[in-house]
Amino acid sequence: MTVRDVALFAVLLTALVCLSHANRETSRTLDIVNRSGHRVSIYWINRWKHDELVLNTAEPLLNGADSRINSYVGHEFEIQEEPHKKTGKCSGEDGICLTAQFQENKNHGQTINILEGIELELMDDKKRAHEQANAVVQECKAKFEERQGKQDPYELLEEMTACIQSSVNQTLEEKKEEIDFQTQVRSKLGERLAVYACSDVNATTSESIENSTWTYDKKRYDIKVLLDRPASKIQLIENFVTADECKAAEKAIKTKQVNENGLTAKKGGVAFPKEEENELSKIAS
Repeated sequence: MTVRDVALFAVLLTALVCLSHANRETSRTLDIVNRSGHRVSIYWINRWKHDELVLNTAEPLLNGADSRINSYVGHEFEIQEEPHKKTGKCSGEDGICLTAQFQENKNHGQTINILEGIELELMDDKKRAHEQANAVVQECKAKFEERQGKQDPYELLEEMTACIQSSVNQTLEEKKEEIDFQTQVRSKLGERLAVYACSDVNATTSESIENSTWTYDKKRYDIKVLLDRPASKIQLIENFVTADECKAAEKAIKTKQVNENGLTAKKGGVAFPKEEENELSKIAS
């Protein structure tokens, strides 16, 4: 089995993993596991504010503990070793506290293992796919290794290919089941969360995933993109209208009832069909 075959298998697995996470957002979930033997603190490096270090955990992360961070592609973090409570020293030379930095990449399923000496080990779905592909090839290779030189090479190659194909089919089926399950869960949760979010008037506005500007009639507006998906988009424009303009808009949609059923015939002095007027009245009220 050639390196090309291993690479092709890894690409297939990676593609399936990516399908389960497919979206246009840059948000990522990052798991940090402390295996350093020491307490550590996690800081976000704010490159937009003179590399200010922003503490990401309320308390230092104990040895053996883990922490989950919601972040974005490209964000950078620093891991700092905390001094020993009794000695006040760290594990570095002359008791200096060790540090390490890393940047969040575009892959999903990222895990940072903090090892001894504050060495960092990164694992994500892409690396896992490559490792899994290599494991399948090695497993099939071990089955036929002792038969090399004792069997026709073409027959041996066909049997090894069938072994790998069987493993690939099994892996693809498992990934498909996982993707289908995640799709169903997201769909059901999405329906319930949408109803809840729209009903909660005290809900906190989401953090923007992108900021931009829009200029109209020589006036510049700041635009915050809160949601950007193929089926739904939410953009927030601060101070888009003045208080007086809001009052004028409210007044324009107010209507007068013309009968006991609440049907209306005019909106802001302009004639509209009664059915449409009634819906507008409900919104205005």
